[in-house]
Amino acid sequence: MAKLAETRKAEWDLVMKNAIYEATVAVLNQHGFDGLRMDRVAKKAEVATGTLYNYFKNKAELLRHVIDTRFKPINHDFLEILKSAISPEEKLRNFVRIFLNSIKKYRSLMIIVTTAESLSLPIKAAVDEKREIGQKLLADVIKEGIAQGKFRHVNPMQTARLIFGALYGIIQPMLDTNEEIRNDDSDLSDCMTFFSSGLFKIQ
Repeated sequence: MAKLAETRKAEWDLVMKNAIYEATVAVLNQHGFDGLRMDRVAKKAEVATGTLYNYFKNKAELLRHVIDTRFKPINHDFLEILKSAISPEEKLRNFVRIFLNSIKKYRSLMIIVTTAESLSLPIKAAVDEKREIGQKLLADVIKEGIAQGKFRHVNPMQTARLIFGALYGIIQPMLDTNEEIRNDDSDLSDCMTFFSSGLFKIQ
């Protein structure tokens, strides 16, 4: 009987955390990072503020949960790309496509990611951790491309970091000015042209 109660509590906690996650994203989209308040999240999640504090002690813990929840499937998609049978060039293209699509869909969260240096240490650590996972997976794609003679001989991890940095640099002005992020392959083509000129081996 005790195990059944524990199972039900775990299931309820999962439902509550999912609701809190969705509410936090909604508040971020509506009010931005500076307008993220615990009472607003509680109201959006339709729970008492005290209940919210039972799950997350402060805004930093709440944001860590949101970052962990959002980036887990993104890095899972990166891993699936790495394991796929497509060419290294197409894997790199898909990495960039997922990154750009995530920016468009989760703009408010990506603003937090791109400003991580100015955030509190727990949030910055969460962002850095997720970013490093993505960079390591991309580095494996680059290693594969080098091994197949498709990419130049470069330092894979350093190059992966440069690519991530370039992507952040490309979208930062759009995030700063609320410029619309295009929903076509224009940005993807621009990025791939830039990367390929320095990474793909000239045949």
